[in-house]
Amino acid sequence: MVLEGTNDIRAQVPGGLRAQALFQILVGPDGVSLEYNLISSSGNEMVNDMGAELARSIEFRPATRFGCGVVGWFEFPVRINL
Repeated sequence: MVLEGTNDIRAQVPGGLRAQALFQILVGPDGVSLEYNLISSSGNEMVNDMGAELARSIEFRPATRFGCGVVGWFEFPVRINL
């Protein structure tokens, strides 16, 4: 997935950027993110902000029980290589 503004970030980081942040996301029975927490920072505010935007905007496949969607937490790594 390519986020808007990625080219702007590349221009700000001429030597490149490699970072990873880890989020914990609560996904509702319909696959929508209900809540998220940053559990391991990348050390770079831009990367953390991009990860938070992904956590809010991606529609996930929810966990299921007896064929029905249920609320569940999962870990979501965000890796950036520019």
